[in-house]
Amino acid sequence: MAAPRMNDDVQKMILDAAEDLLAQKSLKEVTLAQIADHANVAKGTVYYYFKNKEDILFAIFDRYLADQWKQLNDWTSNTAKDTRLPRLIKYVLARDIDKTGIRLHFIFEAADGNEVLRQKLMERYLKFEKEIAAKIQERQDNVDSDYLSWLALMVSD
Repeated sequence: MAAPRMNDDVQKMILDAAEDLLAQKSLKEVTLAQIADHANVAKGTVYYYFKNKEDILFAIFDRYLADQWKQLNDWTSNTAKDTRLPRLIKYVLARDIDKTGIRLHFIFEAADGNEVLRQKLMERYLKFEKEIAAKIQERQDNVDSDYLSWLALMVSD
């Protein structure tokens, strides 16, 4: 049997289905069969795109961070908006607090001893923290932008 063609729509359907399930259950409670069923695809199709549940979670998290970064860039690029440092910090906190669910799955799994997941979480957080720090630095160069971005992410979690 031939492998399915790579299709961004199918991959998105799988990620959307997994995200829906993760809104209701922990990662340990969700099976690949449930994700496949919820996405209306065969279990083999899920395995074609992802090796395991952790890979699905990473893909969801990467999609989440890419969306956060795009929205942050759009917001800070809008010259009609007041994007001074206090408003930037408030924006980052409000956005992060509104979407804590997927990050909490990472935090719980890492705290439960999943070392691979913990490492990937740290890599992604450090990258996002640096991106936020750069935005803070653009607005005010006499502040500790690394500390403020770290603090914003910590408070939001």
